[in-house]
Amino acid sequence: MCGALPLAHAADAVLVLGCAARTLGVEALIGRSYGLGRVCATPLALFDTEFAGARATGELVTERAVDTVVGAAAGFPAAVSSPSPSPSPSPTAGRPTGSRTS
Repeated sequence: MCGALPLAHAADAVLVLGCAARTLGVEALIGRSYGLGRVCATPLALFDTEFAGARATGELVTERAVDTVVGAAAGFPAAVSSPSPSPSPSPTAGRPTGSRTS
């Protein structure tokens, strides 16, 4: 995690590439291992704070709105085209109703 600190005041391109790499790492790892995902998420949070320079509110709101629309436009078709997961069998499947196990 601390290896990301020297890059914190780097050029914008380095910050963008660092954020992209760590975002990819978080997305790839957090579902499998929360601990490994956090290894990428903590430096990502440090990088994100470097982007928070003084900017006009309207610019930030517009940028956030565009990001949301682009994300929804990419995510919605992916969600709709994904097959639904098959339901898992009930633990009581196959047992007659009302029967007791002794």
